[in-house]
Amino acid sequence: MEELVDVLKRAQSAVLHAQYDLIQLRHLQDEGKEAIKTSADYVNNDALLHQLRAQSKQEDAVQHLERGVRLMRNLLKDPIQQKPNNNAVPQEAPQQQQQTERSEQELKINAVKQAMQRYIEGQRNLKQQWEWELHAKLTAKDDCIDEVRHNAADLVRRVTERRVLARALHKWRRRTASLVAGCERNIVAQELGRMRTTLAKSFAAARAVVVLRQRCFHRWHLQMMRSLMRKEQQKHEELSMKLQHAEEELQRQHDVLIEALDAKRPDAGLKLQRQQHEEILRLRSVVDGMVREFKERTDTYIRQQEELSQYYEERQAMLMEEVVIAEVRRQQQDEVLRCRVFETSKHKQWTEALCGLVADCVKEKALALYNEALAANNDSNQYCNELEALLLQQRHEVIESLKARVQELERRCAEAGELLDGCNNELHERNIVIRSLKETFSQRLLRVTTTQRMHGYWVLWQRHAEVRRQNRRLHDERIVAQQQRLVVMEEMDRRCIIQLEDSALKLVGSWRSCSQAEVLSEETLAELSETSTLCASLQEEVGQLRSYNAELLDTQNAQVSAWFASKLECLLEAEHARRMELRYSELRTRKALDRMTADHNTAVMRQKCAAMQVQLDNSLKQLHHVGALVAEYCARSAFNCWLLSTERRRHKRVADKTRSCITIGSVRSLDESTQHTISAPSKESGSLQMQPHHSGWDNASEVLLQRGQGVDQQSNVTNMERLRYSTTSGVSSSPTETCVRVGDVEQLMGVCHPPWTPLVAVSGDPHKSPGGIQLNSVMHFILAERDTVIEYTHNVASAVWSAAADAIVAQQCAHKAIVEELQQYQSFLEKRIAVSGAADAEAPYQQQEAADRIKFLQEQWEKSESNTNNLRLQLEQLQAQQEKERATQKRIESQLASVRESRDRYEKEVEVLQRRVGEQWEHNELVKEKLLASQQDIKSLQAKIEEEKNRYKEDVGALRRRIDEYKVQDEKAHQKLLDAQKQIESLLATLEEERYHHQVEVMKLEEQVEDQKLQEEKAQRAVDIASASQSREICMLRAETARLSAQLEEAQKENELNSALRDTIRQYERTLASLEKDVVVRTGEFSASLQTLADLDGFSNTLLLRHKQDVEQLFELSKVVGGSGGGYLIESAKAASEGQQAEEVDASTAEGTVKKQEQQNSGELQQRLSESQQLVDSLLSTLEKINEQHKKEVTELQQHLKEHRRREEKMQKAAAAARANYEREMCVLRAEGKRLTAQVEELMASTSTAEQKRELVGLETQKQLEEAHNEVKGLKTELKTMAMHHAIECDRLRTTVDEQRTTIESLKKGICGSHKDGTGYGLATGDLLQLMEEMVGLACEHTNEKAQLYLTCCAGEWFRQECIEGERRYSRGASELRECMELLLTTLGRTNAQYQKEKDDNEKQMEALQQLIRQQQQQNDAEQEAGAEEGCKRPTECPLRSSAGAEGGVTSSQPWLCCRCDSPLQRERSKAEVVQSIARYSDMLQQQHDKNRSRLEQLNKLVAQVDELMEYGRSLSLPEQ
Repeated sequence: MEELVDVLKRAQSAVLHAQYDLIQLRHLQDEGKEAIKTSADYVNNDALLHQLRAQSKQEDAVQHLERGVRLMRNLLKDPIQQKPNNNAVPQEAPQQQQQTERSEQELKINAVKQAMQRYIEGQRNLKQQWEWELHAKLTAKDDCIDEVRHNAADLVRRVTERRVLARALHKWRRRTASLVAGCERNIVAQELGRMRTTLAKSFAAARAVVVLRQRCFHRWHLQMMRSLMRKEQQKHEELSMKLQHAEEELQRQHDVLIEALDAKRPDAGLKLQRQQHEEILRLRSVVDGMVREFKERTDTYIRQQEELSQYYEERQAMLMEEVVIAEVRRQQQDEVLRCRVFETSKHKQWTEALCGLVADCVKEKALALYNEALAANNDSNQYCNELEALLLQQRHEVIESLKARVQELERRCAEAGELLDGCNNELHERNIVIRSLKETFSQRLLRVTTTQRMHGYWVLWQRHAEVRRQNRRLHDERIVAQQQRLVVMEEMDRRCIIQLEDSALKLVGSWRSCSQAEVLSEETLAELSETSTLCASLQEEVGQLRSYNAELLDTQNAQVSAWFASKLECLLEAEHARRMELRYSELRTRKALDRMTADHNTAVMRQKCAAMQVQLDNSLKQLHHVGALVAEYCARSAFNCWLLSTERRRHKRVADKTRSCITIGSVRSLDESTQHTISAPSKESGSLQMQPHHSGWDNASEVLLQRGQGVDQQSNVTNMERLRYSTTSGVSSSPTETCVRVGDVEQLMGVCHPPWTPLVAVSGDPHKSPGGIQLNSVMHFILAERDTVIEYTHNVASAVWSAAADAIVAQQCAHKAIVEELQQYQSFLEKRIAVSGAADAEAPYQQQEAADRIKFLQEQWEKSESNTNNLRLQLEQLQAQQEKERATQKRIESQLASVRESRDRYEKEVEVLQRRVGEQWEHNELVKEKLLASQQDIKSLQAKIEEEKNRYKEDVGALRRRIDEYKVQDEKAHQKLLDAQKQIESLLATLEEERYHHQVEVMKLEEQVEDQKLQEEKAQRAVDIASASQSREICMLRAETARLSAQLEEAQKENELNSALRDTIRQYERTLASLEKDVVVRTGEFSASLQTLADLDGFSNTLLLRHKQDVEQLFELSKVVGGSGGGYLIESAKAASEGQQAEEVDASTAEGTVKKQEQQNSGELQQRLSESQQLVDSLLSTLEKINEQHKKEVTELQQHLKEHRRREEKMQKAAAAARANYEREMCVLRAEGKRLTAQVEELMASTSTAEQKRELVGLETQKQLEEAHNEVKGLKTELKTMAMHHAIECDRLRTTVDEQRTTIESLKKGICGSHKDGTGYGLATGDLLQLMEEMVGLACEHTNEKAQLYLTCCAGEWFRQECIEGERRYSRGASELRECMELLLTTLGRTNAQYQKEKDDNEKQMEALQQLIRQQQQQNDAEQEAGAEEGCKRPTECPLRSSAGAEGGVTSSQPWLCCRCDSPLQRERSKAEVVQSIARYSDMLQQQHDKNRSRLEQLNKLVAQVDELMEYGRSLSLPEQ
């Protein structure tokens, strides 16, 4: 009994220890996360030890319980054998003992039940926790999908916002452009109004000054005339007395001379008439020649003007055609753009609808997959539950069929082994499924990551694809071989375990059979044989069921794995497609935005170019109009000069005629003295012919002055109206208006023509006439307006350049931003790779490492985001620095532009100075000519005064002295002018030198700017090279990451081998679960055994009662029989003893066989244990090798990471060095910019000093010119007074002569009357009169002879002087003619050479433009072909490439669409070149127009010079004739 108590206590302690171990195991499982982080191997070993210990304790408890049952049976058998001797023992004691034992057993069983129930609840909690984790993972996946969708929606929203912002910006740009244009128009209108007001004010002031001067001059002139009239009256009274005496003497001389002439030259009248006829013919021929030459000249001028107008009209037509073609192209491009925008909008709508449908389908599919997965899981669980129910039912049937407890225990142990095998198979199959799922999922993740990372490196992937596939195949083959090896090893282990279990069962059976009673040995053997047969049959059935169940599980798992794999592939492919679609949609939107910005910029540029073209056309029309006016003015001035020369010649001829008429009149008066009746009317006619000439001249001069004043007023009014009309209406575009205006000018010139000639003849300065002043003012106004237009075009060009520069800067900023984003993405990928490598290197071998890895990756992501933010800040700082540098560059460029403008202004001012100097030179020449003419007039007047009045000699001498003084003063003024001209020339030379130095410095500045640009390009190239090297290193790093990922895959597969060990742990856990089930089942067995024990107790009690009854009967029989029955009893006792001996012998033989079998079984078990130990050692060695390899790989990965970090550090150092170099270069450039600004300031100071000097020189020259003008005016006034004196004296002489003639006629009439009366007094008076007439005739002849001699002498001397001066003038004029002709030829050759050169340059520029357009077309075609090839290679990824390629084909077929650049990142230089070409072409047109205008001016000047020289030659040729 004590032994039984000890056994039960041991069983209880074993159960308690097993319960404690199970509790410790559960704690370890709960604390698995911390154990994963600290030491995985130790935890795994500890869990194995706990599980093995609990299993061993449970087995010990089962053995103790079995031993306790045996001891109870033995104890029950012993009282049965011993009770016959103890009849007095009461029967109630064993019953109480049995009850106590039963209660104790029930308590123990309840304790065991509670422990197992706790264990089952712990396993159920673990399962629920696993389900909760799975549900959390699924929700996390759903959250990720939702987040991706939200990100896509945010991206679409951002794109729409960008479009809205772009549209708003476009509208704002349009509004600002319209506002700026309106402001500019208002400013121009205000400036024009101001100019009009200033011009009107200046004109009114000048007009008021001129009117005041005229009034003052008229008053002074009237006073002078009155004083002269008084003096002349006094002189006339004195001369009247003298003329009476002289008239008498002249009459006598006249009569004498007439008689002599009649006697000597009777045919003088015929000769005179012949000479007059010849002179008239000669004059007609001269006039006809002049008219012919004038016609030819006018025809050539008109032809030249027509040719020039035709050339400019053709050029204008060509430009208009080009403008129309450009406008048509622009309209076509706009239409194409509208079509593309409409197509893109349609495509976007379609893609958005498709994306919505795809998202809905994906959502529905995900829900369906989730529902199907739940249904499949429920079905599988239900199926497993049904199978388990069937197995339990079968087991229950088998248990009920079996009766023997030992056989039931053996069968159940066998069933437990089978269950273990099944669980192991299921675990193995599930592990395989999980491995396959993990492999597929990891492969899918790797594919997604590799596709995302290596999308841009498609070519490299194609190159290395085959190598990777081979490596993967080898790796898969290795994994399959390892799996097969592990499967074989597992089968061997299972066989060993089964053999060990069989041997253990046999040993247990032998031990139990030995411990059983001898009585039940035969029964147990029979039952064992029956149960063995039943077990064999049941094992066969169980094997069949197991195989069928395994097949079903394999098919189900294969189907489920295939289904899950296909669904995962579909989901991943859909996700990949969605990502690619989103990426391509973003790229398309970016390209569309770039195209829209490019189109907007081109449209703005076209508008600006059109506005500039319109302004250029307007300026060209204005310049054409001004050129026509200038040409007309030059023609009119030439015609006026010709009229002036003809008037002078006519005046000379008239003077000659008057002289000849005087001689002829004197001759006729002599003839009339003889013939009174005939000579009187001839004298009256001659006097009447002479009188109207002088009186007509005076009246004509007065009328001409009046008409000149009226015409001046009319010209002023018309010019004011013309200016108002031109300023209000502007320059018209049609050539008809120019023709009308030219006609108006011609009409005005024709109206003003008749009164100009005497004014020009009187003043000698046609440029100082009011009409010339107005024309000059108009010309200055138009030139000022042209300057304003040129400045406006220059401002527009600068605005265009600034807009183009801003566009280029924006494109550069966008390109840099994209490069920075790529660099950030690159750094992010590198950090992700490094982090993933480190995480994989440091990864433990548990399932929950994913969460820690995600946390670590999130931390790294946050760090990378902080790093990217820092990099962005640094890049923004660099951009700010670049913007500052650009601002400095713009400032330098603006300073250069201002310097260029100042240079242009200086050049213009120099040209104006040259023009003024030329005008002054021409004015001086005209003054010289006028002075010469005045000298000639003075000489003629002196001769006349000497001939008529000798008393004016003193006045004439004084006048000559004054004239000499004036000559000296004029020579001094001329010398001063020459000195001023020399000074101006020296200043011009200095200005030229300064301009040359300035140009040299500007060239240096431009070279420095170009060097700076080259340095910037070099820096950009260095940055590009660094980026290319970085990209190469990135490619290498990605290749290394791919290799490391392959190694990581191998490590993961090795980790899967480690997971196999974890699977063994799980198998042990499942064995514990099966043990729990066995304990639950054995509780029923224990209850059944208690029932059997109760039956046995009852049976033993009945046996004891029967034994007692038999013993009592035997005693009674012994008492009845007595001694006779003693022998029989002895024999029966002997027979019983012999039977007992035989039984003992049999038992000893059975014990010997059992011992032998035990020895054999123990040997076999030892061999198997040694084999299993060897296998375990080999497995441990392989594990150690795998761990060593894994450690080596981890060290290699760490080395690679260190190398990568070193490379990153080197790259960072190189970037820092590049930044330092860039900053150093920028400092040098800033210093150079400062130096250049200092030089520019010095140049500005020098130019300001030169301007001051030039202004001083101009003021001095202006003062000198004013002095010369004042002197000339004084000379003119003196000449006018002398002419008036001479005219008055001539009139007085005529009046006196007329009076004398009237007195003579009256006397003659009186004499005739006395003759008629016939008185003597009449005869005496007649004789006296004859004597008087003879005396008068002799006196007249004498005076005439003296006058003729004096005139011949004076004429000879004058003719000699004139011949000498004419030869000198002719030689000088001929030399000037030759020089001018040489200049004409050289200028014409130069202009032709310049025109040819400019034509060649224009042709070269047009060829360069055509080549540029061809290059752009070729680039566009190449890009389209590349796009088409990429579309053919990737038709599934980018379905819109085909449409883009088609559109590219359309554009290639239409060459005029190739000018537009598609991509701002690739086409930046083409836009800048197009803008430069447009600006260059506009500058070229402006230069061409300026050159044509300068050519026209030069030609007009040359024509005027040729006309003047020809007239001068003719004037020289006339005196020779």
